[in-house]
Amino acid sequence: MDGKEQTKRYIDDIIQPPSAVFNEMEHYAAKHSIPIMEPSGIETLLQLLRLQKPLRLLEIGTAIGYSAIRMLDALPELTVISIEQDADLAETARKNAERAGVADRFTVLNGEALTSAPEISAYAPFDAVFIDAAKGQYARFFDTFAPMTADTGVIYADNVLFKGIVAGSRDHLNRSTKALAKKLDEFNRRLASDPEWHTVILDAGDGLAVTKRKEGP
Repeated sequence: MDGKEQTKRYIDDIIQPPSAVFNEMEHYAAKHSIPIMEPSGIETLLQLLRLQKPLRLLEIGTAIGYSAIRMLDALPELTVISIEQDADLAETARKNAERAGVADRFTVLNGEALTSAPEISAYAPFDAVFIDAAKGQYARFFDTFAPMTADTGVIYADNVLFKGIVAGSRDHLNRSTKALAKKLDEFNRRLASDPEWHTVILDAGDGLAVTKRKEGP
């Protein structure tokens, strides 16, 4: 085991265990092969949100509601609008929110994010946007929903390092995975060089991009 892997395991090991409801959600996700944020990734996101203190957040990709409900639990003043194209997952997320006692601050829309943009825009502006859906669509998600953020808004995107394949050699990957890695690499480089945004990519969880609009002319 190299030093980086030792460090990752150390960080994951000292993270305090979640409450019973979140522990149950984690087991459910593992049992049903539903991807959720890695421990260091969600803890990093929550800490950044505590510092930012957004009041209204848009989440692209609800799944079972794990990330959104963790955010709502950590920030009592936060409201989350989330979009999920799978109707069964959307309903599961609503039920999980009820169990966690945050359903009154959690709106789950059922539909495809890009085609649902007009419906989503009715809730704008957003203090924060969290992108955690189809990785190959990240650039389109950003272009569609960045205009809906407040002037001081922050956009967070998970999985931008995608298990190390974005930064590593792609020779051994199949065609579809290579294409996905290429799209994420292009997305990361675009954010890093965009003249209108400040972006940092954090090596936490599966990679978390944090993007904030530049101030001034």
